[in-house]
Amino acid sequence: MADFADELLRIAAEQKGPKRGKKVKS
Repeated sequence: MADFADELLRIAAEQKGPKRGKKVKS
């Protein structure tokens, strides 16, 4: 569930614009 939420947050952040360094899953 956390991964799914993280994906949505990442997509939303990309749409809004990278204003700050977002965490990338390694």
